[in-house]
Amino acid sequence: AAGGAMLTGGAAVSANLALASTLVSVVGSVSQGQSQAANARFQGQVAGQNAEMARRNQVRSQQQAVIDEEDFRRDSAASIARRFAAGGATGQLLDRGSFGSIQNAAAGEDELTALRLRNQFAVRTGDFGLEAQNETAQGQLFGAQAKQAGTSSLFNAGSSISSGASSIASKIPSSTPKKPPGRRLMNGGF
Repeated sequence: AAGGAMLTGGAAVSANLALASTLVSVVGSVSQGQSQAANARFQGQVAGQNAEMARRNQVRSQQQAVIDEEDFRRDSAASIARRFAAGGATGQLLDRGSFGSIQNAAAGEDELTALRLRNQFAVRTGDFGLEAQNETAQGQLFGAQAKQAGTSSLFNAGSSISSGASSIASKIPSSTPKKPPGRRLMNGGF
């Protein structure tokens, strides 16, 4: 007890209950903050893994774009060669007339298709890049939330300690001695 004052009976029980309540509140605040921080760190790790997966998908998409465009162009060139061979075998003029116009139009269509393939993969690759950036930012946000949860729990614990100390102090009787009633002298003195 402060200043020699002893807590007895109901005051002692009340002060002990206030102390126990304060301790439970402090432990709860810290535990909750640690739990929230751990969850945010885990979510940050998941976002980091998702970002890495998106980056890998982006690279794979770029590689697949080159492969698919090359395959299409090779198939297209083989198809054009077969058509010219078939036209030449039948004695058609290959460089003019309707046969030449048809072949030129087909070659133009094939080139347009190849460019569309390239564009589709460029869009898809860009989407993977954007996904990687978003996941990275999300991971950073979760990291900040983890720090904030840890800090916030310490402030909450400090607040609980302060409140508990105030509550306990209010249960302790004052150790300041009361002035004994004395005789009043003239002019208001003792």
